[in-house]
Amino acid sequence: MLAVVTTTLVLASACSDDGATPPPENTAPVASFAVPPCTINVPCDFVSTSTDDAQVTAWSWDFDGDGNADANTANASFTYTTAGTFDVSLTVHDAEGLSQTKTSTITIAPVNPANTPPTAGFTYTCDAADCSFTSTSTDAAPGTIATYAWDFGDGAAAAVENPSHGYTVTAPTDFTVTLTVTDNEGATDVETQTITVSPPPPGAEGCTTSGTHVDCLLDIADPSNIKLKLTGISCTLDGERVVIPPPSGDQVFLNVCSRAVGDSTMIFGGPGDSAFLYEAGSQATIRFVQGTAGGGEPTPGAPAAQLTGSFPNWTINFEDGGNPGGPGEPDFTDVVLQVEAIPAP
Repeated sequence: MLAVVTTTLVLASACSDDGATPPPENTAPVASFAVPPCTINVPCDFVSTSTDDAQVTAWSWDFDGDGNADANTANASFTYTTAGTFDVSLTVHDAEGLSQTKTSTITIAPVNPANTPPTAGFTYTCDAADCSFTSTSTDAAPGTIATYAWDFGDGAAAAVENPSHGYTVTAPTDFTVTLTVTDNEGATDVETQTITVSPPPPGAEGCTTSGTHVDCLLDIADPSNIKLKLTGISCTLDGERVVIPPPSGDQVFLNVCSRAVGDSTMIFGGPGDSAFLYEAGSQATIRFVQGTAGGGEPTPGAPAAQLTGSFPNWTINFEDGGNPGGPGEPDFTDVVLQVEAIPAP
């Protein structure tokens, strides 16, 4: 009986805890990676960030979802030769044979074609000095024209696709028009054309009243300078004058009622204030500006004029509208002007 008890104690002692901690149970690794941005026909780098309670001992990559291993290293490179969407799988193993697989989707976009610069071009039509421009510029897809920059050659510009522009000319004049187009990727092209702009055709020869002034248009047949001579003065309104509108802009007879019969002058306004040159086919404009009545005088009526003669000699009889309703009014003798076209040297 003692022997049996002793044996039991010995066996119990042999099976009791000796103070050591058994190793933890092995767990499977965790597969992990991030999908990088990738471009067709360019090597794409993948990096495993997988973990394990001990260590990951094996990696198996399938980059195109065909079920076949494409690489067996932690970090690997793969080149996609076609665009599309692919399943990327990474399977990792530990030393005791446990494994885990992670699958993510990657999209490979087609290669963007090289940008082709735009091609600038335009057409135009002109009605005398008023011109309309139409861009015919093009750009290859996927590019598009983003901006238009016009230089009309006279200091004016525009930034719209199809602009209009009015030129100021007194004779047919050439202008260099430039269109610069820029596409959505910054590429540019330039088109330059020389256009000829002509002044509007002259109006009918004669005189027209507008408000308080009268314009008389004279047809100029040959290149000429113009001489004006007062041959009659019978006016009393304050500030009446005879002037020449631009491009000459000459103030020929100011306070004309105080001038003397026989006074004469050339029309100036040329280079260096020389005599203004009227080109063949142009018109000379002679303007009479009505004055104001003094105290106690009736309000003037509308001014008017009568034109006689033809190139190179005319006579203009101005009626200033003073003393409306009086005896003999209108008499068209308030200012009488002789106009002579002198052949230009």
